[in-house]
Amino acid sequence: MKRNQKLIKIEEILREYPINKAICNNPIASTEQKENAMRIIGQIELALGVLYPKELELINLRYFNNVKVKDLAVKLDITEQCVSNKTKNILNKISKVILL
Repeated sequence: MKRNQKLIKIEEILREYPINKAICNNPIASTEQKENAMRIIGQIELALGVLYPKELELINLRYFNNVKVKDLAVKLDITEQCVSNKTKNILNKISKVILL
């Protein structure tokens, strides 16, 4: 089944969060780069603010710490399919907040 393009974009934005944080702290980044990075960070942080702690933990581990679905399933004591389903539901929730 073809994945929803909006969810793929949300995943990309989440994975780029640490990069955008680094841009904000980079003295050689241009003002435009820093402003764009701060806009993206603001959207991500706003979206993460609507999540429950367990949802936030899953997103943090999956996208900011690059933990694989298989490893998340073991850590959370659930199936890989359950991790995938939870992730998709959380991304849908985030997509209602983040402006693409």
